[in-house]
Amino acid sequence: MPDGFRDRAARDPLAFTLQEWQQSKRTKQDPKHTQSLIRECWGASDTREAFEAALRDKGYWLARGDKRGFVAVDWRGETYSLSRMSGAKTKDLKARLGDPKDLLSVDETKAHISERLTPKLKDWVKEEEAKAHKAGLAAQFQRQQMVQRQRRAREQLKTRQEQRWLAEEKARAARTPKGMRGLWGWVTGKNRKIRQDNEAAMARAHQRDGAEKQDTITKQLAERRSLQCEVKLAREKQQNKTQALNRDVAQAMALGRVPETVRTEKPARGRTRDA
Repeated sequence: MPDGFRDRAARDPLAFTLQEWQQSKRTKQDPKHTQSLIRECWGASDTREAFEAALRDKGYWLARGDKRGFVAVDWRGETYSLSRMSGAKTKDLKARLGDPKDLLSVDETKAHISERLTPKLKDWVKEEEAKAHKAGLAAQFQRQQMVQRQRRAREQLKTRQEQRWLAEEKARAARTPKGMRGLWGWVTGKNRKIRQDNEAAMARAHQRDGAEKQDTITKQLAERRSLQCEVKLAREKQQNKTQALNRDVAQAMALGRVPETVRTEKPARGRTRDA
C-alpha cells in the first residue's frame, strides 16, 4: 500500500487527480507547476485584493465555485479548486477572502473573460499556442527518431552476431577430424585438445558478443539521457512560455489590445579606448 494511503501526512501535496491530469492535457500545463504558481500567489498576499491581483497577474481570476467555495478560473475557462491548489484550509480561505457570495460565479467569470477576449486576441493566442505545440512536436519527433534508430542498431547487431556465430561454428566443426582420422584422434587424445580449443574459442566468442552488446547499450543509454535532458529543458521552456502567455493574455485583456510580442533590441554600443 502506498505511504500516502497509510498516513495522510505522507501524501505528496503536489500529487494530482485524474481530473487534474485530463485538465493538464487540455491546457498543455503541468498541474504541479500550476499548483506551485497559485501557492506562490497565496503566500505572497494577505488580503483578498492582493490575492486577486496576484492571480490576475498570472492569468487567473478569483470566482465563487458551485461546490468548492473559492476557485480560480483561467482565460480558457478552466477552473481550479483553491482549497487544493493553494494548500490552505477552507477556514483560512474564508478568513482571508471573505464570503464567497461576494464574488462572481464561475459562469459569470467566464462570461466576463469572454467579453474581453476579442477575436483578435483569440487569433493571437492560437498563434502563440501553435508555436509552443510545434516546438513540443519537434522534441517528440526527435525522440521517436532516436528510438527507431537505436532499435535498428540492436537488430543489426543481433543479426551480425548470429551470422558470425554460425560461421564460427562451422569453422570449429571443421577442425574436428572425421572417419579414421577422427578415430585415431580419439585414440591419441588429439580430439580432446581440439574440443578444448573449441570450447575456449566459444567462451571468447560469448564474451566478445556480450561486450559488444553492453557497449551498444551503454552508448544508447548515454544518448537517451542526453536527449532526455534536452526534452526536459524543452518542456520547462514550454511551461514558461505557457505561463508567460497566461500573463500576456491577462494584460492584453486589461489593455484591450494584443501586446507587442516582437521587440527590437538596439545594438550594444562598443566601448572606446583612448589610444
